[in-house]
Amino acid sequence: MMNNANDIEAEQLLSRLPKPEDVLDIKIQPHEFEQDDDTNFHMDYIIATANLRAENYEIQRVDRNKIKRIAGNIIPVIATTTAMLTGLVCLEVYKFVQHHKNIESYQNAFVNLALPFFGFSEPVPSKRQKYLDKEFTLWDRFEVKGEMTLEEFIEYFKREHKLVPNMVSAGMSVIYSPHFMRQTSKAQDMKRKYVLIFVISNNKFCC
Repeated sequence: MMNNANDIEAEQLLSRLPKPEDVLDIKIQPHEFEQDDDTNFHMDYIIATANLRAENYEIQRVDRNKIKRIAGNIIPVIATTTAMLTGLVCLEVYKFVQHHKNIESYQNAFVNLALPFFGFSEPVPSKRQKYLDKEFTLWDRFEVKGEMTLEEFIEYFKREHKLVPNMVSAGMSVIYSPHFMRQTSKAQDMKRKYVLIFVISNNKFCC
């Protein structure tokens, strides 16, 4: 869940992108990768994206020199499979950013360079399910704002969505599972903020 500041920043970044009708005649030219020229910003881009990925997946970030050494050793890969897959993914991202709603606008890609084989297909719509009078898919989410105690969190779902949570988890930590909790532990946790329960559970798991 993004907070309001992040939402505003994301909207500002999106507003800086050109409108689709403004880039109809744009021509994109390939740019040969050169890691030793610091004026072309190639390495700056790779360093930024590599460390953003590290942040997303909670893996160790690396410095400029190490990334430069790694990039120098994987040029053949960058120029073949990885470049092709990245390009195909980016094509789909462009459609998403431009708010294409028709699922037929998107494509799955199946690629095998050894054959070689390139196949494309339309994605299958997500299975729609229903509870009460509301439809949802695997990709739908409930957005809960503000910190709550576990008791308030459960009552919120009962009140707002007519749902009774039978388990609450975050990552690998189970925050709430009434069938497997001791009564004393359950009574204490119900009065705690669920963020605090996650921190306590995570520390126990790690240590």
